Amino acid sequence: MEKSPFSPKFYQNDNRSPVTEFIDSLAKNEQATVQRKIQLHAMMGTALTYPHTRHIESKLWELRVNANGRFIRLFYFMRGNEIIYLHGVTKSRDKHLNSDIEIAKGRVNDLLNIK
Repeated sequence: MEKSPFSPKFYQNDNRSPVTEFIDSLAKNEQATVQRKIQLHAMMGTALTYPHTRHIESKLWELRVNANGRFIRLFYFMRGNEIIYLHGVTKSRDKHLNSDIEIAKGRVNDLLNIK
């Protein structure tokens, strides 16, 4: 298999990875769909555009996954050739909760050492 030009990473805090925990909480078929989308994202990086990804604000983006009608979103940001996944949600409404966006922004700031 060809090496991906982009490297997926998962935010960690206190030896926990909230995104990995979120993915693990999904049904097995949803986990497989999310993993395939992450692999596609790693292969294409910034060339993967809407409807697969969408810009939220500033450095924050979302990877959009449709798993059998359930809308799963992984918030991420790019640092060089790294795709750093910050927060995962199952979307049940048209707009994201501000609290989910704030969690993801706080994790960007944590990684960039912005207080």
